[in-house]
Amino acid sequence: MFIVRWVFYILLLFAILLGAAYLYAPYNDGPIAIFPGGELQGPEASAEDWAFASAYETLQLETNPDTPYTVNLNFVLRGDKLYVDPLPGRQWHTYLVGNPNVRVRFDKDIYRARAVLVTDEEEKAGMDPTREIYRLELVQ
Repeated sequence: MFIVRWVFYILLLFAILLGAAYLYAPYNDGPIAIFPGGELQGPEASAEDWAFASAYETLQLETNPDTPYTVNLNFVLRGDKLYVDPLPGRQWHTYLVGNPNVRVRFDKDIYRARAVLVTDEEEKAGMDPTREIYRLELVQ
């Protein structure tokens, strides 16, 4: 009985911590692990292309400029072009369709971009055919 009680307390503590992270995330500077966050904070930067992104494994994408919604994402980099592939039904995908103006953060620098739906089959070659593919184009 003693062990069962301690397991219960540990699980309860874990649930409370997860709940706190979930409730805090929208007010945080960007997402916390798997929980979406709010507006990205940091210096805005500019770049000619996305080639520098090869130094990173993930990015933070801010959608919905009116009420910022930020997620951590994997991405595909081909040359100097950067792609994301949202699952339909994800909240950030819905926001992306409604307003393609986004901000992207690598490390501490934030870049303005516009998400463009890729329709060219050659450009999408090798990517998941069941998903929509968006190319993020830098906005100066």
